[in-house]
Amino acid sequence: MLLLLVPQPTTTYYYNYCYYCYYFYYYYCYYYYYYYYYFYYYYYYYYYYYYYYYYYYYYYYYYYYYYYYYYYYYYYYYYYYYYYYYYYYYYYYYYYYYYYYYYYYYYYYYYYYYYYYY
Repeated sequence: MLLLLVPQPTTTYYYNYCYYCYYFYYYYCYYYYYYYYYFYYYYYYYYYYYYYYYYYYYYYYYYYYYYYYYYYYYYYYYYYYYYYYYYYYYYYYYYYYYYYYYYYYYYYYYYYYYYYYY
């Protein structure tokens, strides 16, 4: 009976070994999974953020380019139209003026001639 009450060295060693092994395993796995999920989520959010940023940048660039192109095209068209209109108007005015002037002198000489000779 006395031998049963005295702790045996082999049992104590085995018990301590299992105790440390258990805690080592517990903390190791805990930190391992903790860092694993931490890096996993970090990578996931980083990737998501990068993708979102890239998408936003691309969209913004595309929109800016489209807007610039549209604006340039509109401006060019407007300028061309204005120039054409101005040119047409000027030509028309010049033509009208010339026509009017020509007929005016024509009638003038005609009447003058008529009056002078008759």
